Amino acid sequence: MKLLSKETFRVVFESRENYRVLDGNGNELPGEIAGVYRNSEEHWPAVGDWVSGRRLPGEKCDWILIEGLQKRKSVIKRKDAGGRSSRNQVLVANVDVIFIVTSPNEDFSLNRIERYLALVAAENIQPVILLNKIDASTQSEAFFLEITKRFPKISAFAVSALENKLDGIKENIKQNSTVVFLGSSGVGKSTLINAILGRPKMEIGEIREEDSKGRHTTTHRELIVTETGAAIVDTPGLRSVGLTEDSESGEWFSDIENLFSNCKFGDCGHESEPGCAVQAALNGGDLERSRWQNYQQMQKEIRFEKRKADKALQSEEKKKWAKISVQIKQLKKWR
Repeated sequence: MKLLSKETFRVVFESRENYRVLDGNGNELPGEIAGVYRNSEEHWPAVGDWVSGRRLPGEKCDWILIEGLQKRKSVIKRKDAGGRSSRNQVLVANVDVIFIVTSPNEDFSLNRIERYLALVAAENIQPVILLNKIDASTQSEAFFLEITKRFPKISAFAVSALENKLDGIKENIKQNSTVVFLGSSGVGKSTLINAILGRPKMEIGEIREEDSKGRHTTTHRELIVTETGAAIVDTPGLRSVGLTEDSESGEWFSDIENLFSNCKFGDCGHESEPGCAVQAALNGGDLERSRWQNYQQMQKEIRFEKRKADKALQSEEKKKWAKISVQIKQLKKWR
């Protein structure tokens, strides 16, 4: 069989090693990763990735052997949920805008929004916060006020997919751009995407009366190309937002970090030292204690992940040179 030349494809679906990709003509085809990826799980292609591969004939249609991962312009990844693996989980690649979706119920959390922001602080990704389902709560205005107070530098919109109140969403989905909707299960990501598309592309569940949450139905990440050429990625709800060694606090914490330079001592621990600007801001009400505690926790996690990543790199390097040493000894024996 003649081996065809390589082409460029975009990954639009990935679930348990099952892939679907788009070719240059917009045709969606099944794909499979080449054996080179089997021992490098972290670098496997993810939804949104551009890959190189070969088109091979199948019984019903061509299928694509994915052989190479092209350079990513941005990536959103988190620590593996539950700590089952030391590797990071890539959620989506080559994204321009991240819509962080929340809703006005007991699951609402400003701290969780900050963790999402930390995932993209080091990437060239524009964050937008969406308070969805404002039609389902009389407290929506108060919740939205909390968001704008906590994140004055970030665009935020109060929206309702059911009432078609989508101001701020469509304006941030530019032609040929890629956007992703992230949030907890049941905040209405798929419903919002259906409203934007104007058709029921994503499956949704019924609304539970006790907490106004949709029953979670999205079980995989999927990229949908719109008529304008923009790409929208839907994702399953995230139960946890584990930070990685590449996570950063970002500019939304600049007011806290600017306080450090005003402390009396350069090595101030910001606890009980005299002349601490952070403690003065906390005591004066200029800095919310919960926000400061979340900042501390996030920094602790990031430092831990950096140390762990460094040890992992050292271990990989050690194994690499041990393998080379064995190969050299074998070559000497053969000679």
